[in-house]
Amino acid sequence: VVIDWFQPWPEDALLSVSKRFLGELDLGTPEQKEAVIGFMPYSFVAVNEASRLYIEQERRYNWTTPKSFLELIALFQTMLASRRAQTATQLERYQSGVHKLEATAESVSLLERQLQAKQLEVEEKKAQCDALVPQMAEQKDLAAEESRAATGVANAAAEKEAAVAEMKARIDADLQAAQPALQAAAAALDSLNKKDLGELRTLGKPPAGIEDVTAAVLHLLSDGSAKRTDTSWKAATVMMKDLNQFMAELAAFKGKIDAGGVPKSNFRAIRPLLDKEWFVVETMRQKSTAAGGLCEWVLHITEYWDINENVEPMRAAAAQAEADLAAAIEAREAALAKAAEAEALVKGLTDAYEVALQDKDGVIAEGETTARKLALAHRLMASLGSEGDRWRKAIVDLHGQSAKEVGDVLLAAAFVSYAGCFSKKFRHSLVHDDLLPFLRNPKHELAMSAEGDPLHILASDADVVQWASDYLPSDRASVENGAIVTNSARWPLMIDPQLQGITWIKKREEDNGVRVVRVDDGSLIDVVEEAMRAGRPLVVENLAEAIDQSLWPVVARQTIKRGKAAPTVKLGDHEVDLDPRFRLFLQTKLTNPHFPPEVQAETTLVNFTVTQEGLEDQLLALAVSKERPDLEEQKQVLIQEQTSYKLKIRDLEDSILVQLAGAEGDVLENITLIENLEASKKVASSIADKVAVSKQTEVSINEAREAYRPVAARGALVFFLLAELTMLHCFHHYSLNAFLVVYESAITGQRRKFTLGESSLLKQILPNLREKPKRLGTVWDKVDTRKTIAASMNAEELADRVSALTESITYSVFSFARRGLFERHKLVVATQLMLKVMKSDGELPADEYEAFVAPGRAVNPTSMPDHVAELLTDAQWALVSWLKDAAEAFKALPEDMDANSAAWAVWLASATPETGDVPGDMRGATALQRLVLLRILRPDRVIEGLRTSIAARLGQRFVVQEPHDLVQIFGDSTSSTPLLFVLFPGVDPGAEIEELGNKLGFSAKKERYVSVSMGQGQESFAERMLHHHAREGGWVFLQNVHLMESWLPRLEKVLEQVAETGHSDFRCFLSAEPPAFPHMQTIPESILQSAVKIANEPPTDIKANMQAALGTIGERFFESSTKPEVFKPIVFALAFFHALVLGRRRFGSLGFSRPYPFSGGDFSVCASVVKNYVEARDVVPWSDLRYIIGDIMYGGHVTDAWDRRCSATYLDHLLDSKLLEKKTDFLLAPGFRAFAHGTFADARAHVDHGPADSPLLFGLHTNADLSLLIAEADDVCEGVRELSAEGTSSSASSGTAAAARESKMQSTLTELQMKLPFSRSSQDIRAKAADMSAPYTIFLVQEVERLNHLVSEIKRSLAELELGLAGALNMSPAMDILAGHLHANTVPDEWLRACGQMGPTGSYNRRPLSTWYADLMQRDRHLVDWGKDPNGRPPSVWISGLYNPMGFVTACLQITARGKGLALDSMTVSTSVLPLFQDQVTEQPEEGAYVHGLFIEGARWDVESACIMHSFHKELHSSMPVIHLKGVTAKEQTKVAQQSNVYMCPVYMTTARGPTYQFTSHLPSSLPTSVWTLAGVCLLMQAV
Repeated sequence: VVIDWFQPWPEDALLSVSKRFLGELDLGTPEQKEAVIGFMPYSFVAVNEASRLYIEQERRYNWTTPKSFLELIALFQTMLASRRAQTATQLERYQSGVHKLEATAESVSLLERQLQAKQLEVEEKKAQCDALVPQMAEQKDLAAEESRAATGVANAAAEKEAAVAEMKARIDADLQAAQPALQAAAAALDSLNKKDLGELRTLGKPPAGIEDVTAAVLHLLSDGSAKRTDTSWKAATVMMKDLNQFMAELAAFKGKIDAGGVPKSNFRAIRPLLDKEWFVVETMRQKSTAAGGLCEWVLHITEYWDINENVEPMRAAAAQAEADLAAAIEAREAALAKAAEAEALVKGLTDAYEVALQDKDGVIAEGETTARKLALAHRLMASLGSEGDRWRKAIVDLHGQSAKEVGDVLLAAAFVSYAGCFSKKFRHSLVHDDLLPFLRNPKHELAMSAEGDPLHILASDADVVQWASDYLPSDRASVENGAIVTNSARWPLMIDPQLQGITWIKKREEDNGVRVVRVDDGSLIDVVEEAMRAGRPLVVENLAEAIDQSLWPVVARQTIKRGKAAPTVKLGDHEVDLDPRFRLFLQTKLTNPHFPPEVQAETTLVNFTVTQEGLEDQLLALAVSKERPDLEEQKQVLIQEQTSYKLKIRDLEDSILVQLAGAEGDVLENITLIENLEASKKVASSIADKVAVSKQTEVSINEAREAYRPVAARGALVFFLLAELTMLHCFHHYSLNAFLVVYESAITGQRRKFTLGESSLLKQILPNLREKPKRLGTVWDKVDTRKTIAASMNAEELADRVSALTESITYSVFSFARRGLFERHKLVVATQLMLKVMKSDGELPADEYEAFVAPGRAVNPTSMPDHVAELLTDAQWALVSWLKDAAEAFKALPEDMDANSAAWAVWLASATPETGDVPGDMRGATALQRLVLLRILRPDRVIEGLRTSIAARLGQRFVVQEPHDLVQIFGDSTSSTPLLFVLFPGVDPGAEIEELGNKLGFSAKKERYVSVSMGQGQESFAERMLHHHAREGGWVFLQNVHLMESWLPRLEKVLEQVAETGHSDFRCFLSAEPPAFPHMQTIPESILQSAVKIANEPPTDIKANMQAALGTIGERFFESSTKPEVFKPIVFALAFFHALVLGRRRFGSLGFSRPYPFSGGDFSVCASVVKNYVEARDVVPWSDLRYIIGDIMYGGHVTDAWDRRCSATYLDHLLDSKLLEKKTDFLLAPGFRAFAHGTFADARAHVDHGPADSPLLFGLHTNADLSLLIAEADDVCEGVRELSAEGTSSSASSGTAAAARESKMQSTLTELQMKLPFSRSSQDIRAKAADMSAPYTIFLVQEVERLNHLVSEIKRSLAELELGLAGALNMSPAMDILAGHLHANTVPDEWLRACGQMGPTGSYNRRPLSTWYADLMQRDRHLVDWGKDPNGRPPSVWISGLYNPMGFVTACLQITARGKGLALDSMTVSTSVLPLFQDQVTEQPEEGAYVHGLFIEGARWDVESACIMHSFHKELHSSMPVIHLKGVTAKEQTKVAQQSNVYMCPVYMTTARGPTYQFTSHLPSSLPTSVWTLAGVCLLMQAV
């Protein structure tokens, strides 16, 4: 049981949340706010519905969660604020520009008047200046005399000043010399501490000499008041009593000296003490540390005193000199003052003159400024005057846009949040069919732009141009992707199978230091941390469908914010700083990933899958670059120029507005600004002229390029056909790179190596434009292999060339894909290609296409006209009746068949109706209409009809495949493209690869080839070999890589590594078996995309299987027996048996009721068993061989007893003593004699000369081919339908197709509901029943209850779907699946499960929904009729209309057992066929029961001879008469079974056979029963 934890929020809850977050936001009027709030839940529900259709139609998942809803609200708020700010900024710039232009225009006349006034003022100022010149000359002479006198006095003062300065310098130098002593004294003082002094103080009798030190200190500290200083030790201890005070006095002593507070007598008193020989620091320190320190202090302070005393006289002299200097300076100042007074007078006159002169110059300057401003004004108006009108219009437009911003931004935000995952058509539908109708609803009053395009908000023209220059394709879908990536708040997750998105991101972020890493890279976390810290863009490429948990905090933006610190993200066990410039881009190469909802909630999925429109434009460029390189080079240069022009114009306009808006003060005074504006305008005008010219040039270039548009269109068409092939099988993946190689080769005839992982066509085209042409010796149909410069071609020649290129591309791509397709898919792909080509040419009506791919049946067709009844069965008539209403071209078909029945009879009986003329009104039928008729009336000829149509439309080579040629395939490989061989039973490419390697010099002997059989423990060896041979240039063959599924991602990475650096001779060969189920992905998608795939399935005909079997044992074994005359015939017969059991499989359930994996190994083991028995015994033990081979070796695979009976019948015939008789007519099969003697080559030749393959060789009726062909036709049509979920219709638009699809579903749903039977009351039956313990009554009640259960399930599911389609309920996956079944006319699994028609191996039902539903109603009527009298039974029970037919058979056995007193487990059923049909039976027999409704397959029942006979031609199933079921004992049954003329016929419910087996019927036969065993004869309850 899987629980869906992601339950949708109710819409009212979404509305409440929307009000909570948007209630306070300024959104305009209350009505507009209400509309915005209501849009949020509406868009969420609309996207859910689009997602439902997305998975239904394209099998792609898109999840929306409440987190997605909240992200939309947040994004809308952010985008609206940003848009409003941007609009405000633009308005401000435009308004500023307009204001300054208007101000300039007004200033021109004013400046002209001002200029005239300034000219008069200049003359007046000039006269004033001339009058002041004589006065200035006289006063200058007087001032010069005073200045000379003052100079002499100043010089004397200067000399005195120099002398004083010199004296002060000497004093300072002497004082500086005292500093070391002072510092030493301070150091000595610092060395003292209280502890040492305390110890010194406590000495009772100090050592000799210490008292002299303390005496010296006492003398120095004395204030000189006492006549004699007490220097005793006692006085010393008193001095040191307070150690703090004592040390403070010592520290302050220097300052006391400087202040003159120390008597000179103090230093005279210590001189005798200093002269004593022990008054030495070291001596004292040895006696006491404190004494040493005091001694040192005394010595250095004395030295300081002495120096200070020497400089004292000099200080006195310096003081006198300074006094003299002050007098000299006073005299100097007086002289200078007198000179200054004279100079001041001169200066006054000069200043007056200067003022007058400045006034004059100022007036002149003002005049010049006015003239200059006037000139600048004229220049500014000349440059930007024309811009004013445009800016005014822009202001008006911006005001209009601002009123529409809410609606526009709302649409853009919803588009970014929801549309990224969808394909182009779904995006268009979402925007135009869902979102815009709500926003434009008049009742919402929500203004928005008329175009309603989110790109107008999300990206400017300059943005689009810049993206294109960064290799982003320019089609609409790609531009939308670019807009979503650049505007999304969540990290983008790019679905990028063609690598176009990652190519763009790498180029775009190149200058920002983008880092690229893979999830499986060992340095992933280190790279992520570095990018986050440095603020670099980070690309995590090649993601799988799950995101590594180590990345989750970054992906989910789980930031941690602490105060004002930068946010951090916790990675592992530590936090990493997050730079705001950091950007994360996630990318997957998976074509259709299914990311879980939690991933889609935290990221923005962006579908970069290439669109047909975008690819067509790119392919056009590539085609033209090869055919007309001159033209394409001009185009690319033109594109680059236009790109640069647009960017430059944008930058220049922004620059002009920014400069104007940023200019302060008077703009006309800013010459630099005016000049810059002039230059900008000049460049802009020049560019505008160039743009106009380039547009004209572009038109002519495009006209020439468009001639090659059909080539590009066909290329895009076939590529998207390749992209669809994964719908058929997961092995059919093809990359854009591989396609481009084929596409280019089809044009040029050259093989070109494309770089792995680089898909930008622009990056590949540009380097090619200048390549010199090369030519290979390859023949290309109708295609000149030279690079043709087609400029000289006339129109007719060019059309022929384009037609040849189109044909070449179509076949080259088809041939490239075909060699990797399974046989059963090749015709499917060819058919789809034909249909796509027809659609592109407008020749594929939708109704006819639907009629061909998925025809329906009329539930209640009108009765068949008599003439038509002779031609058609009831089933065919139901198809014709349906077709009449389904397709316009066939509306008169029933009447035409009645009117022209003879001609239709001829056509229906024709061996090749696909080539004959269609009769009647359909004579001019198109190819598609002919196919529809074959599908309806001659399904056995549909396959040939398809081949004929394909050959006529595309060419014979599309249906006839060239022989497998490894040499040619190898030529298409490169060192970066591995070759993948798809393994099938009997296929081993190893020998072929080794043979080719030996021819080319890559052999194991030369150590240039290695083959690795993959298995446990081989991984590391395989990797070493890959790296070694990639480096040295060898071949590596990795066999059975499908066995190493967990290692294949590692192989994927290794192949990518060696592809980039590998030797050009390196080749990697892979082999793998396809998975059991088509959609089971066992090989990584990227390996399948990049590999050249070879699916060389062995032929399935008898001859090919026999040759393969003989090849398995080889000539040596074949010739090894000592009894070749015995051994060889038996082994040859065994090879025929092997070919038979293999070949029967292709006939489906008619061959074997279950599929069995027989292989060449079974044959080789059995051949060894035969040899051992033949060599060991003189007489061949035939029964032993038959048992070992049939029941053990081959029988070990066979799980069905009836299939084992078939294989045993073969062996009973083949392994017989007649095989060894020399003169015998023994035949292995009709027309195939046994092999008697000869060599191994003779045996192979005998096989080649055997009869052609036909059902008769298998013992089957020739009708088996019809069954096979019909089944193949059904498979082909089903494959075509799978490739296009919506069909290859020519609907006007995807929206129309979707609407038609939903209309069809709704119509089918309504019809089913109307016809659904009522639930029947089992209580009514119980009330009527006389004996509820009666077996038949119990069975009837059970059958009614089973039908009621089915009806209830149908009613419930249809009611839910009806509500879902109406929008009342969210569409669940179960509803989506049911809707798909209704559209495809298939029966839902849940309905089949409810009625017991679904088992462990799948569905047993083989009917379409319409027929199955009609059968349901018939079953209901049958039970209703029976229920009217539950005590009895209908004259004949419709056993095919019972859901549990064995329940009825068991009830029959119970009654017989009770009546005869036998144990039920001893009873079995016996049957006898009556010569009566249902309407001829009037009552049930006394013993047993009559039943009808059975069909016989593989034979027919002959009523006259009362036995089974060979079928009539084209009659696949014939009705059986009424059969009498009776209960008999096992012994009685055994006697019947042993009769040689009774065929034990299995009875199955449906043509699925196998698990639908019910019981055994006993059918009389006039032929040996082995004939019917090999013919696969059985009875069926449902033939269709």
